[in-house]
Amino acid sequence: MLEPERQEIDEIDQQLVDLLVRRLAVSEKIATTKLAHNLPLLDQQREKLVYQRVADQTPVDKRPYLKTLFTDIMLVSKQYQAKLMKAWQDDHATTDK
Repeated sequence: MLEPERQEIDEIDQQLVDLLVRRLAVSEKIATTKLAHNLPLLDQQREKLVYQRVADQTPVDKRPYLKTLFTDIMLVSKQYQAKLMKAWQDDHATTDK
């Protein structure tokens, strides 16, 4: 009964996985730049711009849900960047000794 819809969801999920993996790869590049230039992990202005862009592209009735999704996506990106930056800093501290 719901098989066609579930299959469509599965296909969309695969696309999302591919895009999120790609997003994390770009986040890794950003972390490298932040570390190299001593930039902070958090960029509140950038986050505001992302939320505004998402809101502008989303039907009004779905905005709160997409904001929640993007809040989580950006949180995961920051966690990933923080982990990478700490590992690089720890590695650098070890090689300096």
